[in-house]
Amino acid sequence: LPVRESHIAKKSFVYDLLAHFDEGRTYEPRKLDGHSVLITRILTYLSENLAGDCSLAAVAAHIGYEYTYLSKYFRQTTGVSLHAYTNAMRIARAKEMLVSEPHTPIHLVGERCGYASQRTFDRVFRSVTAETPLDYRRRVLGIENGDPCVPNEPFSR
Repeated sequence: LPVRESHIAKKSFVYDLLAHFDEGRTYEPRKLDGHSVLITRILTYLSENLAGDCSLAAVAAHIGYEYTYLSKYFRQTTGVSLHAYTNAMRIARAKEMLVSEPHTPIHLVGERCGYASQRTFDRVFRSVTAETPLDYRRRVLGIENGDPCVPNEPFSR
């Protein structure tokens, strides 16, 4: 291979090489089978309704499948239960919100992520991350305890 001095020359060489391998190739779109379509429908429903009812019964009713079949299918396909997957997605969204919206009270973050009470939100968050939502926010944002810019109002319902 020739020695290339600049990164532009190196990139050009790689693109030329890839174009050579790509010549004459035809690409066909991947066809989704029934299983791919079903898991896509489930995951789409969950992502669009993460703040709402993501119970197995709600997903099954929306998708139009039996509760027991859907439970077994989801576990076999993803390797985790629907409940565990939903909690992981909710906590991932909560982590984003805790950092991107530092003035939003913790209980509102929990509500917006689908938790009916701050206690449940704290418990699930701690089980997934090994720290409370407030401790996570303080650690990631580098805020000392007692800083007034991080509200932690009690959950009201």
